[in-house]
Amino acid sequence: MEDRRGGNNEVHVNITIASSNPDLSNLSLSESEFEAGKLNEISVSVQLQDLDGTTDLVHAVSKKGEQEWSFNLTDEDGDGFWIGSIEILVTDPGKAQLKVTAVDGEIIDYVTKDIDFVETETDNSALMNIIIGASGFVVVLGLLALIVLRRRKRLADLDLIDSWGVFGGDVKEYLENEDEFNK
Repeated sequence: MEDRRGGNNEVHVNITIASSNPDLSNLSLSESEFEAGKLNEISVSVQLQDLDGTTDLVHAVSKKGEQEWSFNLTDEDGDGFWIGSIEILVTDPGKAQLKVTAVDGEIIDYVTKDIDFVETETDNSALMNIIIGASGFVVVLGLLALIVLRRRKRLADLDLIDSWGVFGGDVKEYLENEDEFNK
């Protein structure tokens, strides 16, 4: 186009004649590892490029052994990132396969990612400290009880020996009585 003054201007318009293919990329998970034997919420995000905007189904399936979980993803804010989450319980550690599929009519695109489930390491140090502390307390109480019992036995032995009267208790009384008779 040329205007009266000789300026040029061009306008380009892209016209799509057929459906565009969905293109999935940037598949990510909320965490890199999940705990086996515990209920985990797994959040998935994937970017979808669909020039004609006709893709309306993005579906995720996760498999580990005989177990299988599936859920849909949505793009609520229209930014091209489809997000979904699911809670799953995997009993054994290992890898699970996650497959996210976009369906646009008969055209399908998918991306996959491994999900790592690890065995939880239990920190028994606090429990061990409690057991050691309780054991130490019991040992100290046992030693104190032994000391008290030995002391009581010695005092009982001393009382027994003192009851024999050989250490001057009766002798002193005898001598005092003898002085009364000598007067």
